[in-house]
Amino acid sequence: MENFTFLGLEVDQAKNNANETLLTTENSKVTALKIHTNEELVIALDTHNLIK
Repeated sequence: MENFTFLGLEVDQAKNNANETLLTTENSKVTALKIHTNEELVIALDTHNLIK
């Protein structure tokens, strides 16, 4: 996410490493959130719904 520092993004590496949802510092000009997903489950459910 270093490529987004031009936007004022400041990532808190401790939060990122702890797998928290909010990844930015208090001084960051923008907010970055981690969206937790289970992609395999979504694909399986979508496939199930298509073939039933």
